[in-house]
Amino acid sequence: MPRIHSQRGRPPYPDVLTLKEWKVVALLRQGLGNREIAARLGVSVNTVRTHVSSVLGKLGVERRADVLDWPGMPGVWAIKDKAFGEQSMRLAIYMTAIRVRSLEASVPFYDALLGQTGVLVSPGRHYYYLGGVALALREPDAHGLELLPNPDWIYLATDDLEAVRRNADAVHANVTEDVRLQPWGARSFYLRDPDGNGLCFTDETTIRRHDR
Repeated sequence: MPRIHSQRGRPPYPDVLTLKEWKVVALLRQGLGNREIAARLGVSVNTVRTHVSSVLGKLGVERRADVLDWPGMPGVWAIKDKAFGEQSMRLAIYMTAIRVRSLEASVPFYDALLGQTGVLVSPGRHYYYLGGVALALREPDAHGLELLPNPDWIYLATDDLEAVRRNADAVHANVTEDVRLQPWGARSFYLRDPDGNGLCFTDETTIRRHDR
């Protein structure tokens, strides 16, 4: 997608919408009117109207209602704080870990849910490799840890959301929210594993990014 050039001599913004415009989109998708959005953002109603008009033009839609059906979501640049500056070293997330009571019980659950066989890398530690990032199951007893579920969800993209949903039924996962189109445009569902860890599976085709 070509870079979007803002008006009035401002430098070009590298995402399809500016951060303020993404905030307006999020509030539109909550069903808020201009006055409510203005109150939430602490701006004037006229400013909101200007943002809404800009959003419609950039997304190529004619009505506010069309924004609700637009499948896009912010890319990396839309949520990146300029204060981060240039990178001084190369960094990447290579692993995320969750604690499970027993690998003997959890590995069959995850094998069936993820449709792959992981690998035992050390006592009490079992890895699944997902798109270049390892999902690690760890037994707390083997690492001197408490058995605590992750405080937040782990988000996984898939090219076959329906297959994963069937897998979730097959392993009797606790599906806390069934497949639906989320307000931010992603189609996903949520579940918890037997130890209470939360997983969100998202249809990768509904994740519209504008990264460069």
